[in-house]
Amino acid sequence: MAEPQPGKSLSADLSNLAMATTQPELLGLRYLPVELLDAIVAFLDHKSLCALVLTCKATKNSASQALYATYINREAPSKRPFHLFLRTLCESTELAAMVKILDIRGWRSEWETATGIPWAGVTMARETDRPMSSRIGPEFASKTGPAKKVTEPLRLFEETAIKLGLILPSLSSSTPALQKSITMGSTLAKDEDFVRLLRHNVEDAQVVLMLALLPGLLKLCVDGMPPFPTLDWYHFLKPSASAPRRLSEFYIYGHPHKDGRSLYTMNAAFLELVPGLQRLFMTNIYTKSSRHVKNVLSDKKLQHYIALGSEISPTLLQTMLSGQRLTKFRYRPAPGDMSEDQEEKYSEDRIVDSLKDSLQSLRDLTLFSMRPSFSSRIAQFGNLKRLEMPWQYGFFTCPELDPENFAEAFRRRIPSSLSTIDLCFLTPTEDVPVAMETLANLKNQGEFANLKSIRLSFRQYSIPPWHTPIPYANMVLFAEERFGETLRNAGLQLELAQPN
Repeated sequence: MAEPQPGKSLSADLSNLAMATTQPELLGLRYLPVELLDAIVAFLDHKSLCALVLTCKATKNSASQALYATYINREAPSKRPFHLFLRTLCESTELAAMVKILDIRGWRSEWETATGIPWAGVTMARETDRPMSSRIGPEFASKTGPAKKVTEPLRLFEETAIKLGLILPSLSSSTPALQKSITMGSTLAKDEDFVRLLRHNVEDAQVVLMLALLPGLLKLCVDGMPPFPTLDWYHFLKPSASAPRRLSEFYIYGHPHKDGRSLYTMNAAFLELVPGLQRLFMTNIYTKSSRHVKNVLSDKKLQHYIALGSEISPTLLQTMLSGQRLTKFRYRPAPGDMSEDQEEKYSEDRIVDSLKDSLQSLRDLTLFSMRPSFSSRIAQFGNLKRLEMPWQYGFFTCPELDPENFAEAFRRRIPSSLSTIDLCFLTPTEDVPVAMETLANLKNQGEFANLKSIRLSFRQYSIPPWHTPIPYANMVLFAEERFGETLRNAGLQLELAQPN
């Protein structure tokens, strides 16, 4: 490409290039992938950007599956808003059909946008996030206030939503203000909610529209959802024939509220729209259900269900897992009311009941219950390889320092197929060496032939939690001096950890 002439702006040069389409050396610019605009925009002023957009109107001819199969956006809304990608999908349905993987950040809810609360960010940093975080470029929207309206794209978005059947045509041309009052644990499921958010350029509505345009989507990952009400995916996506019903992997991570209990609310009925889901991973999510939700994950292809710090009703859990052949199940309930009723709902026996159809298929089990069991039901999992449970009031139910009690617990808990056991929330007390010596003795006597390793995760704080943190080095020394050599002599590998 020729260098710009002195005294001319880059905008003028690009405008001339747009008109000179007959020159062979300029054809390459016409067929650049349209997504390159998102990268180029960081280095161009507005006039130059407009000229480049005109130049690249024919870029969709160069589209390929390799270019459009994956859309990743984990950057701040002010740096990389969703509407850039959404406009491409609305204008080119053939490009939308190519998208297979959507890996995106969370977005601000209506209440956060209306009140000016900044975007909370993602919950899990990745190595690939680092180069993107240093990117420079224009600010598309205020970090604290509502996004500026862009009339033409917003009209396109609303027209597309109507064509897809997400909403009915609005009879009103006026746009009500964003709502500043909310009901925690609810979802927004009215047409006027969708239209209001769409016309105010709130990303919550843009993401729902984006999903409705991706019939070939196979994997969806959303990181950083707020605990405040958002649009109901099931309500708005159900009428759309192009909604992602072929989805096989769904990962969603939420930001818990400062009270520690309020979580992002997802309507469980959405799982009726994705019958062939194989992997479901959620963190800090409240799965809202009702008596009408019965036909979830109907193809019975679910392999992995992981819910950490999340809340789901036992009835829904049982309905969802009925007939499935899981290989991985990890469940740790969210902090909540420790009433007797809650303990019964989330008891070990009831959770294991939900897994009755996976007794022979399950390989990896993480189980945190509110009421441990004295039965031998976990040992019934015929092919289990890894088991993770809390140390006290989980794996062990008797606090006495009696080797016989520990031996009985190990026999009751460990299936013959188990190779790894992971015990959590330990403190360096005298019951730990007694239990480990008991396990080593049983192993030396020929029991648990397949057991190869044990992982102990110590608490950072002693009980109660306002005590001084326990130095990790002290725990390592404690474990090595008291039972490290004993376990190794029994053929067991010891791994120590102190997670946050």
